[in-house]
Parts: sequence; structure tokens; C-alpha cells
Amino acid sequence: MLALVLGGIVWWYGNSLLEEEVAPTPSPVVRSTPTVVPSPVSSTTPEPVGINLVSESKSITFPKAGRVYMYYYFIVGGGNASSPYVIDLVTSKANVSVEAPAGLPRSPNKMHIIDTGLDVAAGEVVAVQPYDFGDFDKPSLGWIKPNGATSCGSPGHVTAIPEILGWMKSTIAATGEPIVSEQCWGDWDPPGEAPDYNDFLLVFTYGSPSPSPTPKPSTTPVASRTPSPTPMPTSTPIASKTPSPTPTPKPSTTPVASKAPLETARAATVDTSEGVPVTGVIEDTIKGLGAGILLLLLGLMLL
Repeated sequence: MLALVLGGIVWWYGNSLLEEEVAPTPSPVVRSTPTVVPSPVSSTTPEPVGINLVSESKSITFPKAGRVYMYYYFIVGGGNASSPYVIDLVTSKANVSVEAPAGLPRSPNKMHIIDTGLDVAAGEVVAVQPYDFGDFDKPSLGWIKPNGATSCGSPGHVTAIPEILGWMKSTIAATGEPIVSEQCWGDWDPPGEAPDYNDFLLVFTYGSPSPSPTPKPSTTPVASRTPSPTPMPTSTPIASKTPSPTPTPKPSTTPVASKAPLETARAATVDTSEGVPVTGVIEDTIKGLGAGILLLLLGLMLL
């Protein structure tokens, strides 16, 4: 009996050793290697939390009627733009091009304050499209809201302008008008580049229409456009060509017999318009006087 028990133990132990030697080798487990994404380079300016990287709509709605005013600040130039920007404001009824001036704002203002000349009705929608330095081939890409009250720009391009944003808010609040839209714009970039939203700041609000300049009265007399009357030329009297008086011949005491028929004195008026024919007039006058004297003497002798 004891021999059977010992034989069973030996058989079980030998069988277990045999199964361990012929057991199959397990297949290796294949694990996928995770893709390593490099972390973005951190900006020198602390990045605000929750920056909106999606450009806002270029169409904004004005809640009430009034004159549209625009506040403009050129961020990348510290407020000093080298050339003016052109901003198109388009409604269903009008298309207004507004020039945002170059140079620094007029002191003490920290932003350019512009009367756009556009009047809107309550609820009217205005599409805004700036162009880089007035180049209509380079439309600005889009805008996002400021990062709180401190800065403009997308991650890696944040520009802090807390003083400008603070001045803008207090200045508009003093007018009693609401701020309709605050916009940090990214200018035109070559295709494929993401906008940085830190090039210029536009803020839309309301204001009173700017008064038209009243022309000052001129103290300089204006020359009359009525021509002065042309003086008539004065006629100069022409000297009369009056002939000198012809001397009367003295009557002769000796009768002279006439060998020629008597001539009647000419009664016609002599034409002196082209001068007096001196020789003919004297000759005719002498002949007439001589005949008259001769007739007078004959009459006296007959008596």
C-alpha cells in the first residue's frame, strides 16, 4: 500500500515537470508610441487666459439712432501711423470711406476721435472694412475683442495698452454715449499667415455732428465784375478854312468901255469843303464889280 502511494506521488511530480517544459511561449504585447507635440514658445508678455482666436463678424449692429463716431489708435507705431488708413463703413443705404489720419493724436487725446459723417437708425447694421494705408488690394484680415482692459493681440503677439483702453473708456463715459464695439484689428498678411490682432484699435460709439465751419466775413472789398463804361472819344473841333477877305478895288473915275458882254454875278455858293479856289474867286469878283460900276456911271451921264 505504501508503495502505491509513493508511486502516485512520483508520477504526479514527473508529469508536472513535463507540462512545464512544453508550455507555449506567450506573444509580446505591441504598444503604440504616443505622438509628441512640441509646446508653443512662451511669449515674453504673459498671455491672458481665454483669448479669442476666431475673428469676430465685420458687421456690427448699432442699438440706437445717431451719428457714428470712431476712436482710432495705431498700436504697432505707438499711436504714430506713417500713413493714413482707410476704413469703409457700408450700410444698406450708404457707403462711407473714412480716413484715419497718420501721426499722433492731437493732445491731450490719446486716440484720434473721428466724426464719420454716417447717421444710422436704431438697429441698423454697419459692415466695417479697413484697408492697410489706403491700399485697396490689402484689406485688413479681421478683429477680436481686447483682452480685458489691458491689451490687444493673439498668443505670441499680445501688446499691452492699458493706458489707451482706460482713457478711451473714461472719455466715452463722459459723453454719456454707449460703446458699441471695441475691436483689435489684424492688418493684411500674406496668405497662410494667421492674424495677430495687434495692429490698430477701433472703437465705435456715438457723437454730435461736427458743425460746419462758418466762413468769416471778408474785410477786403471785392472787385466788381461789372465793366466800367468806356469813355466816348471827345471830338476835337477842326479849324475852319475860312478864306481871307478879298480887298475891294477902288472905283475908277474914268469909265472903261467894256469890250466883252456883261457877266451876271454868280449867285451859287462856292463849295469850300476841299479848300477855296483862290484864283477863280478873285477873278470873278473883280469882273462883277467892274461891270456894276460901269453901269452906274452910264446911268449918271444920261441924267
